[in-house]
Amino acid sequence: MKSQFMKMAALVLICAACATSSKVTSSAPTAAKAAPAAGSENALSAKDSQGPSPSDAGSLAAPSSAQSAPTAPVEAPPLPGEELLKAQPALAPLADFAAPVPKIVTLKNGLRVYLVDKPGATIETVALVVKRGATSDPAGRAGLASLAAAMLEAGSAGKSQAEIAAAADALGATLHTNAATDATFISISGMPSKTGAMIPLLATVALKPTLDPQEWKKVQDNRIAELQGEQAEPRVAAGLAFAAALYGDAPLGHPALGTPASVQALTLDDVKRFIASYSPNESALVVVGSTPEKVLLAALARAFEGWKQRSPAKAKEAVNTSPPPEQRPRFVFVEFPGRPQTVMRVGAPAVPRSSPDVLALRLLNSVLGGSFTSRLNQNLREQHGYTYGAGSNFAFGHGPGPFAAVSSVKTAVTGAALSEMLKELSRAPTEPLSDEELQKGKALLAYELVETLQHGSGTAAALAEIFLDDLPVDEYRTFVPRLRALTTQSVEAAAQRTLKPGEMTIVLAGDRDAVIPQLAAAGVMLPAPEARNALGEKVAEKK
Repeated sequence: MKSQFMKMAALVLICAACATSSKVTSSAPTAAKAAPAAGSENALSAKDSQGPSPSDAGSLAAPSSAQSAPTAPVEAPPLPGEELLKAQPALAPLADFAAPVPKIVTLKNGLRVYLVDKPGATIETVALVVKRGATSDPAGRAGLASLAAAMLEAGSAGKSQAEIAAAADALGATLHTNAATDATFISISGMPSKTGAMIPLLATVALKPTLDPQEWKKVQDNRIAELQGEQAEPRVAAGLAFAAALYGDAPLGHPALGTPASVQALTLDDVKRFIASYSPNESALVVVGSTPEKVLLAALARAFEGWKQRSPAKAKEAVNTSPPPEQRPRFVFVEFPGRPQTVMRVGAPAVPRSSPDVLALRLLNSVLGGSFTSRLNQNLREQHGYTYGAGSNFAFGHGPGPFAAVSSVKTAVTGAALSEMLKELSRAPTEPLSDEELQKGKALLAYELVETLQHGSGTAAALAEIFLDDLPVDEYRTFVPRLRALTTQSVEAAAQRTLKPGEMTIVLAGDRDAVIPQLAAAGVMLPAPEARNALGEKVAEKK
């Protein structure tokens, strides 16, 4: 009983304290009740919160002068670092950068070796680059180059994939194979002290694949399952439809990974013939690290000079098979009913990597869609809130790779978002870059080059590009001086030669019934959409 009484007494004291606190709070004016500045949107609600005025009720006593005087707002002191936001730092002039220039040595069998010595480097990277990639896939055999690269890693010289991986692990090395658009890469990276063992392992994987039928079945089945899973992804479908619409039956129009049907049709004999077409006179070794040149060349000669030349493969040009001018702009829709987002891709074939316009176009793209502060991202994300991100890129390669502006936007704002994207693309060749945009774009490209070349793998990729696209051996040594020389006029001229906004292909992947009515309302006038499926293939038009 005594305990219960004490609890009740404590409750009474708490309630009394609450009441006292309430009275103190209500009798003292606070900053929250200060009169708002004139023109404030909250002026009416703020005034109402002060209570009735003298004219509202004559029975109420007029407030004292202390109560009626408005309280001046107190300006909060700046936060630490806040002052820095008021003045952006000036961009420093581009610094000189001594990018590496490779030394080129040719082995007896015609295999070229691109060497970059990096004294003190703790990682050695050795890569074999073969000019046989996805654009070398025969008609109806899309995915062959990619699957051939996978089979190289699936076992060599009678050893299983697990045994090859264990051997690489024992050396502390990373071994990888893959096929890109124009080439197949087999690379290994590890400590320079292990280079003498890494090179023979690389040569074994590249030149002595086991090509076991059971391994082939696993690789083939895994690829089919992967491709079937991706058919539910609008992002993947938009990319396939975009490439097919731009290039048709030309090599760049084929999916690099293949389709379920094309992969199912491939055989192990197809893979054997493809790998047999690799030849040293169409390949190069790129090496970046600190191993002494004499030791390195001796190891490479022992591992690769027994590789015999074959007849060069007939080159396949990725020609532009876009529709005739009267059908442009081209509009393609891949239907995904009920999706909350629409994937947008807008672009056209551009120029090959060997074009003299490439550097100017890269500078343009850094401003248009190649960074967070780019025009596309600032418009669609920051200004309008249509998307989490928007950007653009040029896929420079041996053939005229595509330019593409890309974003995923909310379905309900697709029309408005596409309108804004098209406006930015129309500005690109007609509105010169400002001095600020020009300097910012140059700084970004210079930084990207330094970042790429500071790593052995990045330097190896740059050397491969020199080989694949027949670029000058000092391509990267002259990069900053050439970048520094670009002007708004030279960038604008390159843009006008390459980007034709009225001739671009527009691909949307999403809810067609929800999107199509928005386009005209947003002022986007396009021809009737061409329907394609998730594999990029044409399908019957929707009635």
